[in-house]
Amino acid sequence: MTLKSYIKKTLKWEEPLGLTTMIAVISGAWNTMAPPQSIQRFIYWQSWFQTSTYVLFMMSAGINIFVSTDFFGECLESLHFLVTAFHVFIKYMTMRFRERDFLELFDDIKRVWSGYRIHNEKFLSSTLASVNRTTVIISVCIINVMFVNIGAAVLKNILEPDKIHFPIQIWIPSFCRDSFMYGTIAQVVLFSWPLFIVAQSTTFLNSISVHVEALGLSLAKDIGRQKVWKGDSARRFYKKHQEVISIVSRVNALMAGNWGFEMLCSSLQLTLPAYRTLRALKRNEIEVFNHAVILSLNFMVIYIIFGSGNRILSMGEEINDRLYESDWYKLPVKEKKNVLFMLFRATKPVEYRYKMIHFDLPGFMKVVNTVFSYMALLRFLDGGNDGGNGGLL
Repeated sequence: MTLKSYIKKTLKWEEPLGLTTMIAVISGAWNTMAPPQSIQRFIYWQSWFQTSTYVLFMMSAGINIFVSTDFFGECLESLHFLVTAFHVFIKYMTMRFRERDFLELFDDIKRVWSGYRIHNEKFLSSTLASVNRTTVIISVCIINVMFVNIGAAVLKNILEPDKIHFPIQIWIPSFCRDSFMYGTIAQVVLFSWPLFIVAQSTTFLNSISVHVEALGLSLAKDIGRQKVWKGDSARRFYKKHQEVISIVSRVNALMAGNWGFEMLCSSLQLTLPAYRTLRALKRNEIEVFNHAVILSLNFMVIYIIFGSGNRILSMGEEINDRLYESDWYKLPVKEKKNVLFMLFRATKPVEYRYKMIHFDLPGFMKVVNTVFSYMALLRFLDGGNDGGNGGLL
């Protein structure tokens, strides 16, 4: 066995949702049923350590908001970290307390996945490989934020040696304030696990959505291949269609408690780094690159969240298009009834939603529009700091 094959086997690379499950176990989100029996106790206590570290990080950010004297510097940075951390923490705890429900959902996805392999093996295999690569890329990008912060701090210390500048302005223990190296190590220890949990929560929904989309598109391909509907074709497709709809509904039900909070936090997560980036650019500050990287990362994460909903919406439309193009109307009345039930789903699209909030690309654009409103407010508040010039302009 080669090293590459060993790594793939360990990470369950070739299993549907295998890599996603392993990352959830490593992050401590699943610590009672998903971990192998041999390491279950270790994962359980590790998850509590990670949770404690995360809570400590949020407390540090919250305290720094009130003790900071630089509102548009340290205070906004701490507020950004607090909003992001609390946003991710809610999703993390949802996964912890609903581990059984998520594992049952994963089992259903795997069961349906195996049924589609007969006619869609190549498509499903390429989709699985693609989503695994995307998961790795997203995780690496998010975790590398810490190294970007360290690089920016080193550069600022070189150009402005009169003061010690740390990667972030929160969690600087008193005994480390006089040493850049010790202070940075302390921040890395505290900041690493929250970053890993951010990566896990981001890739989690994306991976589930890609798998569900693959199932729906496989169903659409099967419907398109069925030129002549004979026998129990309508009943078989109706059953498969209901399986896909049921999976989407369960994903939405498991995550619905976070959807409303997701919309509010998404706006703040884009507003705060965007304003700090433009402010640093106007003032020719070194942190502009650091802020721009964080802004790009937040933009990517939020786009993935709303893009997952758009995937599901497009999948439902594709299934309905294939049904309309089929010869379902030639079926006997009894079989035609099942197809009509599927067609009527067009009046209630397959989507991620919470009450009036829709998670798709138009919903993402609403978030972006809200960001401009928030930035206008910050610009007004910051106007006095720039001699009445209006902050950024």
